[in-house]
Amino acid sequence: MFLARGSGGGRVPINSHSVDKRSLTMFYTNNLKLKSSTLLCWLLLFVMIGALVPLQAKAETAKELRGMYFDGVPVFLGHEKAEQEFLDFVRVNRITYVLFYLRKMDVEKYGAEISELIDTLKSEYGVLQVGATTGPHSQVVVDHNKKFSGKFDVINLEEEFWQKPGGPERVESFARYTSHLDEMNKIAAGNDLMVEAYIGWVKKPEMAGIVSRLDRLLLHTYVSRPEGAYGYGRTRFEMIAQLKSDVEVMPIYSVEDTEANRKGGAVFMGQWLLDHSSRKSDYNFVKGFKKIESIFNADYKKAVSRQRELGINMVGHHYFTYSQIVNLPPTASNVTPELRHIIVEGGAAAPIEFVVSVSDKNPKGVDWYQSKKGKVGTERFDRKHETGRSFKSENARTINAVPPYTVSAAPFDRGLYGRDSLYAQERVTWQVVTENALPTAEAGSPKKLDIHVKLGEKLAFVHEAKDVDGNLFAADWYCKKYLGRSYISGKSAQTSREIQFDEVGTFKVNVDLFDRAVYMPENKIRQNKVRASVQWTVHVDGE
Repeated sequence: MFLARGSGGGRVPINSHSVDKRSLTMFYTNNLKLKSSTLLCWLLLFVMIGALVPLQAKAETAKELRGMYFDGVPVFLGHEKAEQEFLDFVRVNRITYVLFYLRKMDVEKYGAEISELIDTLKSEYGVLQVGATTGPHSQVVVDHNKKFSGKFDVINLEEEFWQKPGGPERVESFARYTSHLDEMNKIAAGNDLMVEAYIGWVKKPEMAGIVSRLDRLLLHTYVSRPEGAYGYGRTRFEMIAQLKSDVEVMPIYSVEDTEANRKGGAVFMGQWLLDHSSRKSDYNFVKGFKKIESIFNADYKKAVSRQRELGINMVGHHYFTYSQIVNLPPTASNVTPELRHIIVEGGAAAPIEFVVSVSDKNPKGVDWYQSKKGKVGTERFDRKHETGRSFKSENARTINAVPPYTVSAAPFDRGLYGRDSLYAQERVTWQVVTENALPTAEAGSPKKLDIHVKLGEKLAFVHEAKDVDGNLFAADWYCKKYLGRSYISGKSAQTSREIQFDEVGTFKVNVDLFDRAVYMPENKIRQNKVRASVQWTVHVDGE
């Protein structure tokens, strides 16, 4: 750990001088006749030396940050098993900086859940800082921090302007990048947030423009073995050192390229990490992490000693990315039928093929369920299509049944390192119903539809409703004006209304019957416009 700045701007270890306390004590014992002033000086020196010991101990035990990008937050958030696995991963691997891949909409949608997770990480799992890759949209982080107790500490920019090789496109891309950093600094000012960015291959003038706008820089050292990490980033580390900046720096290592997801030659460090970690089944990679970091630190110290660099404010190590070395639950969506609510004409059984699209790096199959029957089967994925990277694969099941019924698909994966499979947090569900049948309305009482009453007489009207679909909804009553609505349900129901006739003349008493519409794709209930009615004609005779 490099803690004090040297004369050349570099960072050198603090070395407290070694002093033998026992020798000092013996010296004092054998020289009782020392003058009081001399004795006082030695006692003061003894106290100062004692104070230095804990200072050095503190320096030796100070910890570097160990950070990691955590993707898939909306996937594992609220998934009881996957969320606990994430927390356990942070604890056993001693992650102290959690950088969430989050979009503006994610922070807005899951604010309360993210806050609770951040509180848990900081209070129970040893995390010191939490960041979000919200870039120039980081006002959403400020708003979140004002609203919730679980607060972010860092806003991060993920934008690879260096992918433009040169010329006007590169200039334009870099200008956009720095303008986003400027916007982030405005947002961070006064809101207790650090501004951080990730960089790949940049030019020296670009490095100066970037470093001056940052509190922390994540510099990619994407190699297959840690022995090459420092050398891979050396020229860029030297650029930073020559700027004599105090910007915090963390090298990034990619843990992609495990055997499961390798395509061609290895260019990342995933398999190396697995090979040097003894407890993969527990998601415990701390042994491999420590080895990576110690090799890099040793190479960095050698470079400082050879004065290749003036020294950098190196604060730790960072890794990309969580989903590459753990198992996240699959996600799914419907392919066909495109609508989740299907209306079938008639009422006879008809075969329908249901197709679900599953996104996952190691999908195994889909459990299919049908209402009243429970699980009706499992359709497996063809293993030869496995790539190890998140991909979409379709899974189908044909159901031949009489509606109404529901069908649901529950995708699951193969697990990883011998661990149990994970199921998708939500099933994909379809509802199949028949074409909506017209309800029927009949007069219950009076049975006659044409009646005579005396002036001032009060009469009770009873209406009987039936619907073979069993989705009765409401009956609206009228007599000269709208009298009100009676809500009903099921296949049959009655409604009634007492009406007093205080005028001479002929009046119409109407009941309009509605059933509940079939659920539409937008999941809203609308009233069926087709309705049945009953009408009584009432003659009010004078005295």
